Amino acid sequence: MSNLYGPPSHHVSSQPVTDQRPYHIGQLEGTISQNPMSVLIEWLVDTGAQVSVVTQAIGTSFDLQPSYLVGVSAMPTTGGTGISLYSGLTVVFHVKTGGGSRTVKCNTLDVGVKSNNDGGELLGMDQIASAAAKVLWDPSANAGDIHD
Repeated sequence: MSNLYGPPSHHVSSQPVTDQRPYHIGQLEGTISQNPMSVLIEWLVDTGAQVSVVTQAIGTSFDLQPSYLVGVSAMPTTGGTGISLYSGLTVVFHVKTGGGSRTVKCNTLDVGVKSNNDGGELLGMDQIASAAAKVLWDPSANAGDIHD
């Protein structure tokens, strides 16, 4: 069974499929008022993104620590004034192993938080590379895998 799918869950089934990008159900973990918290996330697996990014509503619901990377910023393609990088969040996603089973990957790399809620949550290639994983996606079939 694929661990990537399309179209996104908010797609209206009576409409033609025009979004052929890969999506993945994972989580974002962190703390809220110093208590552990986990949120289910529908990640858009963005092979063009250098960093993983969440919307303002998701990101600011967690206790965030500014990134130790000084002078680093990003501009979103969906609008807004920019993306700020934070530490203290854990990105959780699943990787299909060579034997066909799934394993959970948890990375604590910095995550970008958008200045607005436009677009969606992006699973960037920083997370995929850190897990030594690869993305295999067939847009015509809307199926694929993140695999080792």
